[in-house]
Amino acid sequence: MLNESIQQVTLHSEAIDKEFTAVNKEILTVNTNLKQIEFVTAAKKIWSARIFTILQYIIPPSVSLSGLSVLNDGTAISMQGNAQTRNALLDLQSQLKKIDFVEDASIPLDNLIRENNIEFQINLKLKH
Repeated sequence: MLNESIQQVTLHSEAIDKEFTAVNKEILTVNTNLKQIEFVTAAKKIWSARIFTILQYIIPPSVSLSGLSVLNDGTAISMQGNAQTRNALLDLQSQLKKIDFVEDASIPLDNLIRENNIEFQINLKLKH
């Protein structure tokens, strides 16, 4: 009778141990996911502030944007739009190059052929 009780307690203890291990593994997975979400959220705040800086202070009234894309790894931004003049587009490029987190701002040469009403794309390479 005592042996049966000990055996039942042992089996019950093993079942609890297995359940604890499974729950602990689940908690570790959830914690890992939360850390990844936290990292992505923090990165989005940084990029939101950087994009806001570009839109608020750098884009002149003679330039309008029609598109903006950020690469998933956050190393580049592509902007599309219209500039009233070539000089306005070149001024925008110059201002973008002065931003501390921009490594380079390039405009495809075929975007510079026209003097007025220019559909453009500017590719920003960002510093790490």
